[in-house]
Amino acid sequence: IRQQFKAASPMCESILQSLRRELGLASAFTPKILDDGDATAAWESDKITAILFPTAETVSYISTAVDKGSDRLVLLINPQWNKGGANVFSDFGWGSEKDKAEKLLKTFEFTYSFEQRKQGGANIKLLRSYPKPWEVLITEDDQRFDVIGKADQRPSYKDVDIMLKAAFPEENIFSRFMKEMETKKGGGFF
Repeated sequence: IRQQFKAASPMCESILQSLRRELGLASAFTPKILDDGDATAAWESDKITAILFPTAETVSYISTAVDKGSDRLVLLINPQWNKGGANVFSDFGWGSEKDKAEKLLKTFEFTYSFEQRKQGGANIKLLRSYPKPWEVLITEDDQRFDVIGKADQRPSYKDVDIMLKAAFPEENIFSRFMKEMETKKGGGFF
C-alpha cells in the first residue's frame, strides 16, 4: 500500500488544488498522516476533507469530518475496508459499532469506481462515473470492453449473474473456460 500511496498522494493533491481553484476556496489544504502503517492520509481545508486509503480505524475521523457541517465536502479515496459479505468478517467488527460505521458510509455516494473481478468464468469490470449509472462490462483481453448491463445502484453478485445470463444465454462457466483455453493455447489444450 505504501507504493500505491507514493503514486496516489500527488494525484490527490493535484485534484484537491484544482477543486480548490474551481470552488474559489481561500484556505489551503493541511495534509496529515492518519495511520503510517496503513499509509492513510487526510487533507483538510475549511470546506473539504479528503481521506486517502481510509480504513475501518479511520471511521471516527470520517464521522468528525461529516459532523463539521452539511456544506462540507468529504471525499473517501480508495477505501481499504472489507464490509464482510462473502468474507463473513467485516473490518468494522460486530453489533452496534458495525451498524454505526455502515450507516455513516451509506451516506456517501460513489462518484468514480472501477472494480474488477472474475465471475462465472468471465472477466467483469464494474464502472461508475458520476452522473452516469453503474456499467457492467465484460472483456476477454482488457483491450475491448462490452457493456452487458447498467444499474442505478452498485450491482450485486446476483445482479451481474443475471446480466451475464441475459447477454450470453447459451454459455456457462465450462464453455467460457474452453473458449479461454483455446485463445491462450492457440486452438487447444496441447
